[in-house]
Amino acid sequence: MIKPFILFCIILSSFTVFSQEVIEIEDTVEISEFQKVPLHIVQQPPRFKGDKISSTSEMVKNFNKGITKHIKTNIQYPNEAKKDSINGYVYVEFLINKKGEIKNIKSRAEAYIKNLEQNKNKISKLFDNEAVRIIKCLPKLHPAEHKGKKIEVRYTHKIKFNL
Repeated sequence: MIKPFILFCIILSSFTVFSQEVIEIEDTVEISEFQKVPLHIVQQPPRFKGDKISSTSEMVKNFNKGITKHIKTNIQYPNEAKKDSINGYVYVEFLINKKGEIKNIKSRAEAYIKNLEQNKNKISKLFDNEAVRIIKCLPKLHPAEHKGKKIEVRYTHKIKFNL
């Protein structure tokens, strides 16, 4: 009786081994239509008009250069900060929607002030306002795409205010 049982187990295990299905796993992230995603995940990041489509890393690099160029060209150092030689930086985050428009701009400034603690919040607010103004005047962009669909992406950039 043991021999037929062992034979049965061997036959059953061979069916199990040979009937296993190979499943391929894609190295991608599933993005729903309504989800806002970070720039580094998308297959085709947003780009400025006239920028060529190339590798994702090259397109991200070109996009960062375009943002930096836009900031350097359009920045207006706040007069009160300039007068007191105050430096600082602002982290600005915004959404690039499916139409390539800039939306939901948020900023957080940090001013470097020596012996002027009472004005720190006021100067930080001036830096915040200037950062938001610069981002609002970005031109319309080509929106990001993932799996052939236009999607929204979040982007964060550090704007430095240095004299």
